[in-house]
Amino acid sequence: MEWKELYELMDRFDRSEAGYLEVQIGSDSVKLKKPSCMQIPQPAQVPQSAQILQPVQVPSAVPFSTGQQNGIAAAEYAKAPLVGIFYASASPDGEPFVRVGAKVKKGDPLCLIEAMKMMSEVKSEKEGTIQEILVKSGDMVEYDQPLFRIQES
Repeated sequence: MEWKELYELMDRFDRSEAGYLEVQIGSDSVKLKKPSCMQIPQPAQVPQSAQILQPVQVPSAVPFSTGQQNGIAAAEYAKAPLVGIFYASASPDGEPFVRVGAKVKKGDPLCLIEAMKMMSEVKSEKEGTIQEILVKSGDMVEYDQPLFRIQES
């Protein structure tokens, strides 16, 4: 890896909302972590044939929508801002970010989504109480898929 490539990678990572990045090309390996980033699961070993990954741009907050399901009164749904793997906690042994019945405030972390070996923290956009968690840790989620049903406070 050339110095120019390394500096460009660091610059793009710094401007992204990603908190952690690990890249391995041949015998060269780079790990980047922002100071504000919490402990996250280590990504799987990257094949030697891998190329430098581009940072994923993720909205700063989870989009919410209201809707009616099966005649039930309108509720707020926190939805996935990108396609990836849903993680309920920061590490396999760790406590989940939220549980059913938990009160959340705007900006509170709800989960992590891994996309292209990059972890993106998903934050609440509204204040409320978690009524239902609609996916399990390790599940693949689609863009705009409801993840949490939240009763607004």
